[in-house]
Amino acid sequence: MQSEAEAAADLIQRFVEQLYEDERLTDNLADQSAGTLLKWGEARLKSLAELNLDEAALDGAAHQLRSIMRSINRLAGQHVDLSEDELVEGLIDLVEDTLKYGDTLSTLPEEPTHGEETWNISDSETQEW
Repeated sequence: MQSEAEAAADLIQRFVEQLYEDERLTDNLADQSAGTLLKWGEARLKSLAELNLDEAALDGAAHQLRSIMRSINRLAGQHVDLSEDELVEGLIDLVEDTLKYGDTLSTLPEEPTHGEETWNISDSETQEW
C-alpha cells in the first residue's frame, strides 16, 4: 500500500507531465521562453510535496498554477498587439488575480528564476482582459 507522501508524489508527477503536454501553456512562446515557464511551473508543483496537502488541495493548487501559466502565455502572445497601457493593465490584472485569493500557492517557498529575482505567485482563476 502506498503512503500518503508517495501518493502525493505520484500525483504531483502526473501534474508535471500534464504541464509539459498542455500546449495552451506555451503555444505563444519561443522555445527558450516556453522552457523557462515550464521549468518554473515544474519547480512550483514539486514544492507542493513539502506542504503535505491532500489530493483535493493538490489538484486545486495545480489548477491554479496552470491558470497562471495560461495567462502568462496569453499575455506574451498579445504583447506585440497591445499598447504599453494595455500591457501594463494586463500585467496589473494578472498580479491582482494571482494575489486575491492568497491560498495554497502563496505558501510555497520562493524559487529563484533569473539572478536575484523570484516569482512568488499565489492565485486562482485569472480573468480575460
